[in-house]
Amino acid sequence: MPIRLLSNITIGNPAVATVLSGLSIEAVWVLLQVLRGNNGKIFVGDSTVLNDGLAGVELQTPVIGNTLPFTTLPGPGNTSINLNEIFIHGEIADDGVNVQYLALT
Repeated sequence: MPIRLLSNITIGNPAVATVLSGLSIEAVWVLLQVLRGNNGKIFVGDSTVLNDGLAGVELQTPVIGNTLPFTTLPGPGNTSINLNEIFIHGEIADDGVNVQYLALT
């Protein structure tokens, strides 16, 4: 299972959540880190994530160790995370995240 880097994902329209991948990409581990130079807050969640802190997890300014790892939960049927089910929502266009993941295959 190789660790892969998805290109940086940036906010196009701050009024709309941005999906990490338009393709179905199965991963067993995902790491998100905010981009240096971001000017606003970034929130991570599902398609309902908001940029006002009411839904989703806030990522802070980029510092060492300030990342959000996702891992699959042990149990039947929990074998992967699909990158097309993770969204970011930001306050400012062109802010974004760096995405690394451990591919399922």
